[in-house]
Amino acid sequence: MSAYKNLFDTHLHTEWSGDSSTPVLDQINRAKELGLSGITITDHMDLDFPETPDRFKLDLPNYLSTLKKIALQESSPDFEILIGMELGLQPQCVDDNHSLLRNYNFDYIIGSLHLIDGMDPYYDSFYEGKSVTWCYETYFTSLLANIKQFSDFDSLGHMDYIARYAKRFYGEEEARLSYSMFPELFDEIFHFLIRRNISLEVNTGGMQHGLPEPNPSYELLQRYYDLGGRMITLGADSHTTAHVGLNFPGVVSDLKKIGFKGQMIYRRRNAEFNPF
Repeated sequence: MSAYKNLFDTHLHTEWSGDSSTPVLDQINRAKELGLSGITITDHMDLDFPETPDRFKLDLPNYLSTLKKIALQESSPDFEILIGMELGLQPQCVDDNHSLLRNYNFDYIIGSLHLIDGMDPYYDSFYEGKSVTWCYETYFTSLLANIKQFSDFDSLGHMDYIARYAKRFYGEEEARLSYSMFPELFDEIFHFLIRRNISLEVNTGGMQHGLPEPNPSYELLQRYYDLGGRMITLGADSHTTAHVGLNFPGVVSDLKKIGFKGQMIYRRRNAEFNPF
């Protein structure tokens, strides 16, 4: 039996995303080769992206109609294809994001913070002249403010996204993120998700960048669990076929040690528990 049996990769990008050129069918075929039970395609919709405002703006009518046809053709009793979107969180986009979700139907929405005051922590320019503590506190404060303003999403994507890239600027030791740095802030984020029945994404994408564990870290996942959080989703954030289902068997083994029993799968925005 495949080590990926019963697992869904619910964060996956294709040629419809501005930062991927991978054909949809290539991602699907790779997922089938691994033995995954299903995938959710979640291409980027990040409105008002600085400098290139249309780079992460989906043509939703064509996106949905094309993917629905492919899903119908490529799904089987052993492999399910669901359609979602990774929605960028920014305060000035709240009304437009609400409008998108009123007008279009998805299985699943990831809410992700990629920008703080128009700057992406992916780039070194975000960190120049600032301490790592200031950058982290600013990021997580902005994250909390954004999810309080807009919470119409199913799972919070790569909660500590900034930790993927800060180490490139500050070095691994200085950029090490721990719960003890901002315990009240982390707890408030976790409590908000738990109260709203919003899942916390376990994102293995950072492991392709050299991180030894997923985003968020096992320490943060343990705290989420200790506070009563049980709803998690699992996604590799793959933009190429090489990263579909990245490190899922090992990560799932570690999640079980924390106490998690399975992942949430969303169909038509309704959560269903899927045991590991």
